[in-house]
Amino acid sequence: MLILLVACARQIVLKRLRDLGLEEVRLPLGSTETDKHVPILVSPDLASKKNVIVFFPERHTDMGVLSYRVMGDEGINIGSIVNFVQCIMKGPPPPSEVTADGGSDTNPNAALAAEFLVGRPGIVIANPSQLIWYRGGGRAVTDREWLCMPRESAVHEPMRIDEARNRVEGNKNFEEHVQYIFEHVLSSEDGDQPLCDPRAKIFVIGQEYPGSAALQYMVNNWMGWRDRIRCVALINPQHSLEGLFSTFDMNAPGDVAEREQATDFIARRTRAYRLSHKPLETVMSGRTRLGCNVYSSGETLYEESVFVRCWPSVLDWVDVCRYSVTFAEPVTDEVPSDEEDGKSEQEKPKTRSPRRPQTEEEQLTARFHGELKVTGEGAVAEA
Repeated sequence: MLILLVACARQIVLKRLRDLGLEEVRLPLGSTETDKHVPILVSPDLASKKNVIVFFPERHTDMGVLSYRVMGDEGINIGSIVNFVQCIMKGPPPPSEVTADGGSDTNPNAALAAEFLVGRPGIVIANPSQLIWYRGGGRAVTDREWLCMPRESAVHEPMRIDEARNRVEGNKNFEEHVQYIFEHVLSSEDGDQPLCDPRAKIFVIGQEYPGSAALQYMVNNWMGWRDRIRCVALINPQHSLEGLFSTFDMNAPGDVAEREQATDFIARRTRAYRLSHKPLETVMSGRTRLGCNVYSSGETLYEESVFVRCWPSVLDWVDVCRYSVTFAEPVTDEVPSDEEDGKSEQEKPKTRSPRRPQTEEEQLTARFHGELKVTGEGAVAEA
């Protein structure tokens, strides 16, 4: 009975995502319905989008599902990516400060401000979980669903995975899947036409290991992607800053330069969210290990629900990075791991508190981010 309920919920989620306009694409590209393939979801006008949000979910949930637990307790849209996708495709308009002419000629973000008004970003929903091809059902399944397949008896082992028959070329594991998304969906390594504009700016949102795999791919191929990746948001990240550069030769000038550039990008345009009982966006420990600021997601119990609670904050931040090329994460002091719980309210690290902006562009970015409020003729005050 539980398997049937899960299957029904999964189909409802996919139907609602298709109703929002998402289309299924089979990987490898060109696969037919009967070929071995891994499905992903993309927005219908992806090729015309100048900005593309790429979402890498975690490894064990069905495509489109964030948490069956939340779906049962709070609703299907909340426990899936339906609300997340709807907000991207039909979200609120840009702030009134972003005018059609893009602001003054001296504003370095003028062109981006104009682009903001052109339309919403495109979407690519990767599928690093359904990587096992179930020949009996003619579809890709997760490892959990594979273990629930009917067996000869309750004491028999699950069906054996045949690496030749049950794996999909170029998508045999989540690392290969992440690489395929970058090299064949977002760009084209073999000269074929990619699904999206090869000049489009990329905004990466990734959960746990697939998210960290996306960051690793970006670091390993930094020179080819540094001009396209605008920001990275990680949910329950599993990498370490040192581990990202473990294959770099620190005696090679080229590797040293790439590491410095990539490290700077991670510090300025990457952030992470993790499980915590603290309010959303409270600064947490982990900056030294991860290389970027770490914030509380507001979820207190289940890692699978972290993105359920923090995706509005993630999209708000993505919009800031999308509009402003000069925006950078504030440098926060390293918080002692879990030691802030015993401190007084005055001693605890506060939610990010940026300095007062000095330039017109900085003021506009801060107002867009909701951190300041206008008090009069160009004057600002901390909110």
